Amino acid sequence: FDEMPLNIQEKLEAQTQEALNKAKALFDAKGRSVEVVLESGRVPANNIIRKAQEGGFDQILLGSTGLSGLERALVGSTAAKVVANAPCTVTVVR
Repeated sequence: FDEMPLNIQEKLEAQTQEALNKAKALFDAKGRSVEVVLESGRVPANNIIRKAQEGGFDQILLGSTGLSGLERALVGSTAAKVVANAPCTVTVVR
């Protein structure tokens, strides 16, 4: 979100947080304890990994943007970096 105008960035973050809160409510209703963390920035994989290490999380659930092979090779993949370096189980959802 870093390169977008502030008002668009704020709207996207608010919408994303709302979606995460709804997902958390589904887990809560099933008696599952989850912590929702929204991370953005220039290197989100590093932020996610650091947060998992600090929080002692059991699992990370994250989305994949579905980059093509060439795009992934050029810009990297947050999901791939998290899977390779996280201190816990990682589930990637498309």
